[in-house]
Amino acid sequence: MNHDTENDDDDRNTKEKEPWIHQYRLSRPGPLGSVLDVVIEEVTFIEQRARKRRTKDAETFHLVTDVLVSNLAYSLLRHPAGKPLVICRDNGGRRAYDNPAIPRATFVQTVDLLEAAGFLTQAIGARGKGLTTIQATSRLAALVSGLGVDLGCFRIDRRNPLVMLRRKVVHGPGQEPTRRDIEFQDTPETERVRLEMSRLNSFLATADLGFIPDGLGLVDTINDRTLSRRFVVLNDQAARFDQVGRLSGGFWTNLEKDRRGGLRIQGEPIADLDFEAMHPRLAYLMLGQDWPPGDPYDLTGLLSGYDHANKEHRGAVKKGLSSLLNGGRAGRKYGRPLEGLPNGATPASLRAALKAKHPTLVSIIDPPVPLEVPMGYRLMKLESDILLEALDHLMSLGIVALPSHDGVFTAQSNAKIAQEALQAASKFILDVSLPVKAKPVPGPRQAILPPTYNQPFHQYACP
Repeated sequence: MNHDTENDDDDRNTKEKEPWIHQYRLSRPGPLGSVLDVVIEEVTFIEQRARKRRTKDAETFHLVTDVLVSNLAYSLLRHPAGKPLVICRDNGGRRAYDNPAIPRATFVQTVDLLEAAGFLTQAIGARGKGLTTIQATSRLAALVSGLGVDLGCFRIDRRNPLVMLRRKVVHGPGQEPTRRDIEFQDTPETERVRLEMSRLNSFLATADLGFIPDGLGLVDTINDRTLSRRFVVLNDQAARFDQVGRLSGGFWTNLEKDRRGGLRIQGEPIADLDFEAMHPRLAYLMLGQDWPPGDPYDLTGLLSGYDHANKEHRGAVKKGLSSLLNGGRAGRKYGRPLEGLPNGATPASLRAALKAKHPTLVSIIDPPVPLEVPMGYRLMKLESDILLEALDHLMSLGIVALPSHDGVFTAQSNAKIAQEALQAASKFILDVSLPVKAKPVPGPRQAILPPTYNQPFHQYACP
């Protein structure tokens, strides 16, 4: 059984080449609402129905059209040349976490109507093989631009799921695991998690977040703030909520490291705080072992050609240890070595070096029989629990902190308080205070080109 690295179960690293339509993205009254009115009027004229829709059916048609127009308009703002959006035309059923208010048949019919009216084009994928995509036409683009649609014209439906469960089925060596979102029956635990996420999202919705445009693409600081938790079950496991559970969503999580200098919280540059070597430390704690001195990723003398001053070498070793903690083999597909390793290094030589560096962890990073559930899945759950405990305390103080992997971004003036909150949270959850460091944040990039669409420097999201 071969699992992937910890990032494999993080949405930031498992995206489709083209984004799926967001079934919970809707318009606000105003410019985008006016675009929607024009589209519905035109589609209704072209449709030439013999009888008006019943009230309930008319509401559903309006909702589906709103979702389609809002997604296409949003794509135009983010990608002025337009970018295809993936949809599902299969009438046989719904995917987990699709908007329950949208019947699949009505959705497909409305897509076809908008295409007939000239507001979108669609490329229909082969049955069972390809994905169908839709894209805004120049006619819709002219409406969006002419009526002054901007990022403040959108909202997210309150039914947007905040707790999700994914099943991951692991196959043989060299084969990609299959992943599928699955539905579940609510429990007191899932209701507690949903309430926790709702409170956090309500707090972040009114936070003063901004981004200095850098000419590298529009950053949506207004709408893209909603966080959720996605838990994972493996193979034939029953539904459970003690594996992975990482926080996902939020525009800041997709910002490349060299763009983070443009992020502003309450008008200030950010501090980037994270736990030092969190997952290896948690693994030692769970085994009841003391943390060894030194850098856990320093393989000097253990891996041929390793140079600890080489950031690429250290980064590759870090990925390798993460892979082993999560049931992988410290390599890429088909046994290829990780990028950034010294010349000549192989997954086997990296595994041997890491076992020599961390003999205490051998039972979990290279077990004689593959573990049914890699320890890393529990480590990710612990990591997220600690982050949420710290975020809850910071919210009680009115301090904005944005979760990112195993740390947070916060305004520089609040860095000390946030650091103490992270350490206190780890003490509360683990009975051990884990070390937290501030990572360097590059300065903001100078804009190469002026932004195509107006984006406010600081903007409060509408509740």
